[in-house]
Amino acid sequence: MPNIYRQRGADALELNIYFLETDLTQDYDATRERYVRILRRIKEAITIPVILKLGKATSNIPALIHLLKINGADGVVLFNRFYQPDIDIHKLQIVSGNVFSNHSDLSDTLRWTGIVSGKIPNISIAASTGVHEWEDIVKCILAGASAVQICSALYTHSADLITQMITCLEEWMNQKQYFAISEFRGKLSYANTVDPSLYERAQFLKYYTNRD
Repeated sequence: MPNIYRQRGADALELNIYFLETDLTQDYDATRERYVRILRRIKEAITIPVILKLGKATSNIPALIHLLKINGADGVVLFNRFYQPDIDIHKLQIVSGNVFSNHSDLSDTLRWTGIVSGKIPNISIAASTGVHEWEDIVKCILAGASAVQICSALYTHSADLITQMITCLEEWMNQKQYFAISEFRGKLSYANTVDPSLYERAQFLKYYTNRD
């Protein structure tokens, strides 16, 4: 069992875990312990790296990732995109919302990638959700992502988009005189940016009062 994934060609295992907690008596610590229990059981069974794909509707994301890291997580994916409900006002029914991400979703991905990469060193981060243009890839890497996942953009366009993105990324690197992604990865993470509070800013009032 421990080597079955490696024998079948897997270099790592991504765990897609999320609990939609609605119990009014549920203790948040119990939820975190469920993540840890699952992670430990998997790590006991396999030898390849284990990465957890998390949802952004989680309290204190850095604290959760820190807990997962000290319990054996090799990396995380920020973030998973879940089923989005909608309401049909004509049929008076709950229906499925848009299944694809959009560019506005990238903001949360950048915020937490930047914060987590700056606060928790030596953990692999794959940035996901809201990546639709080649510039988004650059932004995620600058924030500290080790990898970038693309899904919705490929459904709405085609797999040819990957080649276009890579070409544009290479052209940007040439313009900036970067010879390797490692040279600019995390350059604007929470730990490296001049003003880390920009990642923590939540109120629009601060944005408007600080504008020139």
